[in-house]
Amino acid sequence: MRPFQKSYLRGFLIAGTVLFGIAFLINLYAKRYIDAKLNSAIVNNDSIAYRIGFEDLSVNVWTGYAGVENFYIIAKEKYERPPLNTININAAALRFSGIGVLKILLTQDVDIGKVHIEHPIITVSNVDTTTKNESDELPLNLYLLVKENFSSLRIGTLIIKNGSITLFGRDSANLFISLPKVNLQLTDIRADSSLTTTKRFMDFGGVTLSINNLNGHFFNGLYQINVPSFRFENRNSSLQIDSILLKPTIDKKIFAKKIGLQTDCLSLQLTNLMIKFSDVQDLILNQKISIDKIDVGSLQLHDYWDKNFPRRRTRQALHHTALVSLPYAIDIREVEMKSADIIYEELGEGSVETGSISFNRVSGLIKNISNINMSDTMKIHCSGYMLGETLIRADILLPLSEDRFITSMHMESFDMRKLNGMIKNLAPVKIKSGVITSINMYCEANDHSGSGSMTFKYSGLEVAILSDDKVIDRLIMSRIKNFIANKIVLEQDNPKKGVLRIGKIDYKRDQERNIINYSWNLAFSGIKSSIGLSEKQKELFQTDKK
Repeated sequence: MRPFQKSYLRGFLIAGTVLFGIAFLINLYAKRYIDAKLNSAIVNNDSIAYRIGFEDLSVNVWTGYAGVENFYIIAKEKYERPPLNTININAAALRFSGIGVLKILLTQDVDIGKVHIEHPIITVSNVDTTTKNESDELPLNLYLLVKENFSSLRIGTLIIKNGSITLFGRDSANLFISLPKVNLQLTDIRADSSLTTTKRFMDFGGVTLSINNLNGHFFNGLYQINVPSFRFENRNSSLQIDSILLKPTIDKKIFAKKIGLQTDCLSLQLTNLMIKFSDVQDLILNQKISIDKIDVGSLQLHDYWDKNFPRRRTRQALHHTALVSLPYAIDIREVEMKSADIIYEELGEGSVETGSISFNRVSGLIKNISNINMSDTMKIHCSGYMLGETLIRADILLPLSEDRFITSMHMESFDMRKLNGMIKNLAPVKIKSGVITSINMYCEANDHSGSGSMTFKYSGLEVAILSDDKVIDRLIMSRIKNFIANKIVLEQDNPKKGVLRIGKIDYKRDQERNIINYSWNLAFSGIKSSIGLSEKQKELFQTDKK
């Protein structure tokens, strides 16, 4: 090799070594600089109610890369009573790429192309969605993490891969929800001083979320819930849920005994849900539920009620009071139910057999569920088949500004004997014969009472009075009661001799019972009036049980 070539190669190697050394020193300086800034901004920042830490910081300023191992965010233990909705995060690693180093140095604006969080484990403790307590809210948003050293933060894409989320109530036996597989992608994340005034955690452009096998329990562990999978896409603002299963963890026959009060024991399954949001950011950042439409493919509901326990002595709110008492804003434009099967089963006081009523192939539409547009009116239209064969159509108007509703209902022909399973726990009566031609009902009701009219056309009504008297009394008294009921008290036909009776709906609400019970009693008052049962004559149909 010629001397000139050797000297050239030697110079090249020396220059390369020097440059490599300079690059190494710059990278080392950058690592120490970033480590100091991170410690100042988040690790040793007393204004943040969380303890944030990490291990093994690595930096490459030439490729715009940085990463840490064993990243964690833990609430500081300085509260006598832990705040609501406290978040703890542990992640195996955080990877940052596409970091604008020059922009950070020249403008104090942090610009990151991508953040990748690997296998994060997120726990949210003291979960409470029923109250809003500002003093319990931890003062955390992304801007607070950077404001001491930087003007703003922007992240092009945030990816969470194979994360898990667990939610606990103040008592985990009361509330526990597990989301074992969560994948999330957020785009165009922004954090600056505006977050302080808007009280948002961050701003973002788009989101894609998928969760598999959500499961857990709530209501003191008496109910369990399972959602196999759901997926949300910001591109079309839609949430797809394949199914939701809600069922009691104990047998329905001992459910009320466990609580010690009369209560609903519900089994519910929803399938093929599609929720179309009108404002996703309001939902995620402000807990404001704005939905254009909810489509429900199918619903199966079984409600069991045991009357052998004391009643719950609390006022049951109607729609207006219930909506305004919610701790969050809600505005749902439309809910469409394609098909539903509903069974209500009741065990009467002292009874050994339950009575029940079912509605099948129910479809319906609900519009304007809101505590924002209170001058609007909620509208419900539904139709279905009672006991599998009798068509019922109903329309309900519920002004959102007050606890008042207007109902109109039409029912087609059916055999009245099919009602025996339902009325056995309402009155000691068995229908022996009778055919309903049609029922048309209209009523207006408020929080205190309801009134209206019912056109109840039927023929051939005959009943038997059931008695718990002893054998001798039953042989005599039941025949007398049956004769009085069928020949004197009850009208066997309507119209009778060409004259159509219009029943009167008049019922004073029991405010400790819900709107379903209220609606049934409004209808039942019209039925009793239509068949000729006056207030005094009702004594004949009272049960002999004390």
